[in-house]
Parts: sequence; C-alpha cells; structure tokens
Amino acid sequence: MKLNEIIKELQQKSGMNQRDFAKHYEISYSTLNHVITNENRCGIDFFEKVLTKMELDYHVEIKQA
Repeated sequence: MKLNEIIKELQQKSGMNQRDFAKHYEISYSTLNHVITNENRCGIDFFEKVLTKMELDYHVEIKQA
C-alpha cells in the first residue's frame, strides 16, 4: 500500500473531513489535500509527522518483488 493511500485511509477512518483532520493534528491542510488527491507523493517526513501527531507506531518492511 502506498503512503498516500495510508494517509487517506487514516483521515477517512477518523470521521473528520480533511480540513478538520489537518487542524486537529497540526499539519498543513494543503499538503494533506495534495497527498490525499495524489497530486503530490507522500514523503516519509510528512508520513512520519502525521503518525507521530496521531501517536501511532509504524514499521517499515521491504520485500523483494
């Protein structure tokens, strides 16, 4: 699953609209919107910032195709 898709899923599962989600977790609304609409690729820094603000843990797994 791509980082953009994970961010979009987290926002949708929160029950908040994009603007409220961004405000609640103190992240840029415009960046969030661009990530969710796939206008920008979600960078690891933004991804980590969102998860940290949400107090979520994560791990990275790399698999050979």
